[in-house]
Amino acid sequence: GLHTAEAVRKGSDYGGYGVHVAARIGAESGRHEILASMEVLQAARSRYPVSEPREMRLKGVTEPVSVVSIHAA
Repeated sequence: GLHTAEAVRKGSDYGGYGVHVAARIGAESGRHEILASMEVLQAARSRYPVSEPREMRLKGVTEPVSVVSIHAA
């Protein structure tokens, strides 16, 4: 799962709300699927086609998150 947000370094690991959201997005992806939040899509210039955005309710996240599936060749 891909998401862009601030992360906090904790020793050799990273944490914080954005890392939590990325992990939840990844957990929702299907086999051989890459899911990305709309924040990633808006920040990056993707050369890959993407699905129509869809709203997801993620555990521990109060607001729905809009995600797309990236169609890598």
